[in-house]
Amino acid sequence: MALWQNECQHTLQCNGAVFGVPLRDFTVYFTVIPIKRNVYIVLLIIVSDGIMVRRNIDFFKATVGGFSGWKTLEEAMQSADNTRAKIVFLGLLKTGCRASELSMLTRGQVDLDFSDENIQIRGMFVEKQKTRIALKGKDNKPLIVDGKIKYTYKSKPAWRTFYIRKDEPMSHYFIDYVSRYRGAKDILFPFNRFQIYYSICNIGSTLPAGAPKSLWWQYRGEWYPHRLRSERCCSLIKDFNMDSTRLKTWFGWASEDMPNEYGTIQAKDLIVTGKVNY
Repeated sequence: MALWQNECQHTLQCNGAVFGVPLRDFTVYFTVIPIKRNVYIVLLIIVSDGIMVRRNIDFFKATVGGFSGWKTLEEAMQSADNTRAKIVFLGLLKTGCRASELSMLTRGQVDLDFSDENIQIRGMFVEKQKTRIALKGKDNKPLIVDGKIKYTYKSKPAWRTFYIRKDEPMSHYFIDYVSRYRGAKDILFPFNRFQIYYSICNIGSTLPAGAPKSLWWQYRGEWYPHRLRSERCCSLIKDFNMDSTRLKTWFGWASEDMPNEYGTIQAKDLIVTGKVNY
């Protein structure tokens, strides 16, 4: 049986259900109530609930500490209780992209026949690319505060082209899923950012039976989108010995700060193999 069904739910239907979106120190609960055709009422309630741990690269470093292994990743994907979660897990992991970037990938950008060994992902959008601009004072000279030049940052569009090995674990799932789409403009992962986040974080959820679904975020599993991005980066270091320069190109990073950070997490160069004569 295929990993996914031919049809999948593309939109989140509220119809009176209540959903909670956790932010830094409060949760926004919202519901959409249909009144009549094309007319809805949106109700928002903001509830303070203390500081929530941000699950970023530092969190990954502290709690996971490196590549979990393909066996663990495949088991996690297969444990998801719905098709959308499995598809999203696969897409985030194999491309190493952000949640907002995944929903923009089209069939025409994926060349499954690029070569016998590799799949090409061509021109995938990269979010958070910025140009650094020095701030200037009244004299039109660089603004210096505490001995340092002050900068502002302006977002700029960016794209990346990279390759996925066909013989890499879990690539056969990716090939099978992508090959089901024919139109070059077809969106491969037609889900919004919240749907993607919700799908991943609910893998391994410990939400008690009968508990309100609005509390889903308090019982999130160990998986989250940024962890899959981190796992991907660590896998490229472990399996292909990619250095900072190659990782920078693969992920479309503007500097080597991030690949250097991941290099300290995976730290493959610290592993000593073979017999040691003491």
